[in-house]
Amino acid sequence: MRILFICIFVALFATSAYALDYFDYQTLDLNLKIQNTMEIEEKASKSFTDYVHANLSYFPRNDYRQQVKSLTTIPAAEQEETINFIWNNPPKSIMFTVESSIATNAEFKQVKQKTAFPINNLDGNFAPYLEEGEIIDSDPDITNLAASLAEGKDDLYSVVFALADWTNTNIEYNLSTSNVAASKKASWVLKNRQGVCDELTSLFISMNRALGIPARFVSGIAYTNVASFGEPWGAHGWAEVYFPNVGWVPFDVTYGQYGYVDAGHIKLRESPESGISSVNYEYRGYNIDLETGNLDFQTTVEKTGNPIEKVFDIELSMYKSSVGFGSYNVVIADIQNLKNYYVAEEIFLGQTTKLQQIHPAKKNILLKPNERKKFYWIIKVDTDLENRFTYTFPVKVYTDRKEEATTSFTSANGFGMVPYEEIAKYQETEVKEHAVFSCSADSTAKLNEPVEMLCTFDKQNKVVTSIDICLEGCKRYTLMQEETSITFNKTFNQTGLQTITISAKNNEFSRTAYVIINVVDEPSLSVEVDVPENVSFDDTINMLFSISKDSFANPEKVKVSIKHSIIHYSWNFDVLDKNQQITFSTPAKNLESGENKFILDIVYEDDLGNIYTEKKEFSITLQDTHFGQKLYITGNKIGSKIEQAIINPEARMQFFKSPKTWIVFIVIILILVSIKIIAKILLKKKSI
Repeated sequence: MRILFICIFVALFATSAYALDYFDYQTLDLNLKIQNTMEIEEKASKSFTDYVHANLSYFPRNDYRQQVKSLTTIPAAEQEETINFIWNNPPKSIMFTVESSIATNAEFKQVKQKTAFPINNLDGNFAPYLEEGEIIDSDPDITNLAASLAEGKDDLYSVVFALADWTNTNIEYNLSTSNVAASKKASWVLKNRQGVCDELTSLFISMNRALGIPARFVSGIAYTNVASFGEPWGAHGWAEVYFPNVGWVPFDVTYGQYGYVDAGHIKLRESPESGISSVNYEYRGYNIDLETGNLDFQTTVEKTGNPIEKVFDIELSMYKSSVGFGSYNVVIADIQNLKNYYVAEEIFLGQTTKLQQIHPAKKNILLKPNERKKFYWIIKVDTDLENRFTYTFPVKVYTDRKEEATTSFTSANGFGMVPYEEIAKYQETEVKEHAVFSCSADSTAKLNEPVEMLCTFDKQNKVVTSIDICLEGCKRYTLMQEETSITFNKTFNQTGLQTITISAKNNEFSRTAYVIINVVDEPSLSVEVDVPENVSFDDTINMLFSISKDSFANPEKVKVSIKHSIIHYSWNFDVLDKNQQITFSTPAKNLESGENKFILDIVYEDDLGNIYTEKKEFSITLQDTHFGQKLYITGNKIGSKIEQAIINPEARMQFFKSPKTWIVFIVIILILVSIKIIAKILLKKKSI
């Protein structure tokens, strides 16, 4: 009997024969140029432009896998959280350029230990990354799907990976939605099972947030070798998920990169929501419009590093070394994680002619630190083979990191048969649709005050007679109606973002609902003052006010005012989410002679609009002033009162109530009139 060797399709099999692509390098040195040209359109013959401002939020940022080696702008611009370009009296055509040199790395964000799920006691600053947005929205379908994928898991990495795996596997990447002006909402993506990179990412983020897992949207540039895109470098969106005690971990559900992104990703901005403008414009003029155009990105590779690091060791074997025509068989991949941190990766089974793949060729797999685990593909030999031959079928499993293993098995007419029932245990099971169990509550609660949570069980036309619902103990409920609602009350004795788990289960059904509540206390501040005790007339007084946030809740609409008979100044903060230091300098000649009493007055609110105050009194002594200095101080004090009377209605009323003030005011007017008369006389004498 002749032996026939079957070839595997080269496109999927012979990965080691490929030339290295940019995906295949551990590090890249890149040059990124961002440009935009703006045209000022004059709408009438008489027109002018006073200024144009461009506020750019898209530019490379440093993080654990990306180092910005240099960044220059034309024209020169201020750089903080954004790059601010300013043109005064600009020409009709203006342009800005941001050019940067960047070193990127395909490193995993290392998570070396199990992180408990659900997450509790998060700082309130993570609240924006748990809230529903305009595009990253939520609905019962998203919440229920996320809960079903997390069911039974207590490892945060396993939960996040399950959400990423489902999104990557079940949502079709469809470029048709990229032609729409606005991104589709997460709820639309789930319903229609399609989208582009930012839309897949929005759904993935929404599912994380439904489980109390902070997640944010990353905007950037990424490399692709797909010819249909036209250009190899283009705008791209992916996600970062927060792991306590680790930080933000990247997940690109479009590229199938979990816990890392390849070196062809350039991070430009992260935000709670997708679809945010990359640049904001402001201009002032008369009879003009500003045509802004689109940002232009030009990316070049300056240097490639070593080939991408391998993380898996793969051993490959077959369930049976020989089978008959039409028989089933199982490919068994025994995979070892070589790293001491979690590693997730896509792994592929090469396609071989005359073999049917019962499982999809691609799997997304997750291995814990140094874990070894087996993965399976069910295959079936075709029946239309030549009876006079014995066939040798090569089998190959490989990853995008060039990790691979090969094996083979033989098949001939008359060899043993493996029925499906024998190997059915290797078939992957899908998440089944169950009845719907959901719970909700107000997103914010006060410390030590009861919160009402409403849970609803919807049988979805299934036969369910009773259910155990558990929150700090279980209670059985008889389900007489299609939909049953149950109310719970819970009091929290600890501040922070709390994820409450409420489960519903019986012998055939188990589902957990997640309620995210930000537990806050009353906002509280304290202040320390550092000022000199004694000063001289020609000194400069330097004051330091250290304001400490003493509560978990963020004080809002904070106004800090310094009050003195002559000196008045204030500072405003929309939200005080961290400690602040305020420095204030003033000439000592602005004080009164002797002891000067100051009040530092702080007024702020909580999220409900309740008002709180904090005061701190201190004094500074101006010593050793002579007659001329005292005269200057008296004039300064009168001027201050007049200034306050002009700008402050309340001070104006107090100013004119005092008889002494009226006398002083009349004297000042007489002095000013006298000076004017004397000036006129002197001018007349000069002209004669």
